[in-house]
Amino acid sequence: MTMFEHAAALGLLAGVALMQSLNARNQGRPVRIRAPIDTFLHGLAAAAAAAPLCLSAADSELAFPAIAFAAGFALDLDHPLFFRSISVEKCSSMPTRPPMHSLAAAAAAALLASAAGLPMAWAAGTAVASHVLFDATDKSGVPMLFPAARVVGNLPLPAYFLWLAAVYAGSTAIGMRI
Repeated sequence: MTMFEHAAALGLLAGVALMQSLNARNQGRPVRIRAPIDTFLHGLAAAAAAAPLCLSAADSELAFPAIAFAAGFALDLDHPLFFRSISVEKCSSMPTRPPMHSLAAAAAAALLASAAGLPMAWAAGTAVASHVLFDATDKSGVPMLFPAARVVGNLPLPAYFLWLAAVYAGSTAIGMRI
């Protein structure tokens, strides 16, 4: 990737992260609209951060961002299971997020994907961790270190932005070595 391509990709990543924060904090919009947009943006942020994994992957150019998108998006599918309801309002009015919103789930995703190699493990694990860290920026928080009982919330948004930048850098480094 050229410097211009990296700058464009980082701009996209920053734009998606900003859209995430604006969508999550727009309490005027009904939750039935805000929630699906939030879930989609989780996947998009993860895919953008994993994009540099495609630097020299000839066979599966879009596989890594696709896996990252799927992992970032799919994590919210635990809400209806945990709250035993498909009501968006009920699933969004929780005191905290379900146990799958934890770094243990990120480690499990990476472990499951590791059979396909380091880049796939990186894409899946960092996608779930990115989702968890973004969700930790609001007041309801996440069970970050599940099974420990402590819920982490109100994480400063710049910490999430720094995390995404670090994931992008890691993706670039791994992508150059594939």
